[in-house]
Amino acid sequence: MEKKNCPNCGQPINGEKCQYCGTVFIDWALIDTDKPFYLKFRHNGKIMRAKCRALSFNVNTHQEAVSLYSDNQPYARLFPEESMTITVEMDVIPEKIMGHNSLYISVDQNQVDLNDYNLQECLKEII
Repeated sequence: MEKKNCPNCGQPINGEKCQYCGTVFIDWALIDTDKPFYLKFRHNGKIMRAKCRALSFNVNTHQEAVSLYSDNQPYARLFPEESMTITVEMDVIPEKIMGHNSLYISVDQNQVDLNDYNLQECLKEII
């Protein structure tokens, strides 16, 4: 059994937020690129929910070698600096709501934490 610790403070974590330092963890492993899912997000001051399908989820790493020079000659090559970019592209799937196609619905901010209080309380800090 693997023990999980917060990467920021080192304390054991349970759930979506470190109870010691407040670091929030979002589990994207739940998203299946073959199946639609519902995404709740904040846009223009409103919380919205839309049915989505992930088209692509790309993880790109970039490396740039760092060299030291002496007398205009390469003297030493250091470990490459590495960076990573994650790009997600999603389609919104229209749904029939009261007989009309709709791309999203607005969610009352007071109802955001009704389904999963702990998760939504954590996410309020980052959305």
